[in-house]
Amino acid sequence: CVKAATSCRERVYMMVAIIILLLLIGFSARAGLSYVAQYRVNAAIDRWQLSSDKKTSLSDWQNLFASLETMLAFDGGNPDLHNAKARLYAYRAGKIDTDSGQRSEDYKQAMQGYRTVIALRPAWPYGYVNLLYAKVFNGELDAEMQHSLLRAIKLSPWEKNTLPDIVKVAVFVWPSLDMESKKVAKAYLLEASEKRRGEFEKALKSSQLKDYFCQTIVKTDRLTLCQSAS
Repeated sequence: CVKAATSCRERVYMMVAIIILLLLIGFSARAGLSYVAQYRVNAAIDRWQLSSDKKTSLSDWQNLFASLETMLAFDGGNPDLHNAKARLYAYRAGKIDTDSGQRSEDYKQAMQGYRTVIALRPAWPYGYVNLLYAKVFNGELDAEMQHSLLRAIKLSPWEKNTLPDIVKVAVFVWPSLDMESKKVAKAYLLEASEKRRGEFEKALKSSQLKDYFCQTIVKTDRLTLCQSAS
């Protein structure tokens, strides 16, 4: 009787172990497929942006979008998939759409995707930077835009990949910022102009915002950067 009970327990343990193993395999497979799906999207967008003719067929975009939607049905809590989907919408809005109404709708869809990314990964600065850009491109210079800017400054002030974008947007949207946001943004811009002068100046020159920064925001020629503003 004791042997039978022991054998029964062993079978139960074995079944539990098999179930756990199958679950782990399933999770690993899902994670792997999700990575491939978001990697394909990001690689395609990077390739399209580097293309000499800058043109992307709508069918290519639709094929990637469909594959991403399929993966989201199985892995809806994956922030990388939501970020890739938002990037697709933002890319179509900026590079493919010719109708202004569709362009605005695509930017709105991109924003919604970036909001999901932020909810799933609140300490990731790229979610805020991407949302910030989508709002600016769609002309939505509102409270959410200001909040995204301040969060991006707080979370990633000096990272090489985010600093140029934060600097350019902060200067560009300056007239739309409230007093508190201007105070935070100005302190950041002044510190960035000293700590990361090369990257800072390059970012402003590439967007033709250097004169505006020197003449309107800091209103001084004491900064070495502004002594040769042009």
